[in-house]
Amino acid sequence: MVEDCNLCRELRKGRHIVYKDDYCFAIVAKWPIKRGHIMVLPARHVSDVSDLSEKEAKSMFKAISLFQKAFPKLYGKDAIVIQNPVERRTEAHIHYHILPTSAGIRGLFSKFEGTPYREDASQEDMDKMAEEIMKEVICKSNITI
Repeated sequence: MVEDCNLCRELRKGRHIVYKDDYCFAIVAKWPIKRGHIMVLPARHVSDVSDLSEKEAKSMFKAISLFQKAFPKLYGKDAIVIQNPVERRTEAHIHYHILPTSAGIRGLFSKFEGTPYREDASQEDMDKMAEEIMKEVICKSNITI
């Protein structure tokens, strides 16, 4: 744990924790976007998803899965899982937001970023995106697909 991390501090306080195991915990968001807004994060202070151990990653996604199953019963809506990009985070401690929603990711992006709700990409554009992503991520990581 890191002393000046607000999320590490929440784990030490033990308040509003709705799930905890050896590798991760979930808390009610301090600034909830809406009722049911929680965050799942590793117990160890980790700032990047690539620094998670396999056990931490498995634990976090197990917790996320539990909430995804529970939210329709609790709130009558499915859960959406979001991780903010680094430049939009208020905390360095990596965390996933889980919120009940009826909009889904397409609805959110089309409303708030003005993107089309659904628009077919051309085969050429899909090929170009695949090439860009593979070049940056796969090739630089020495991963084969």
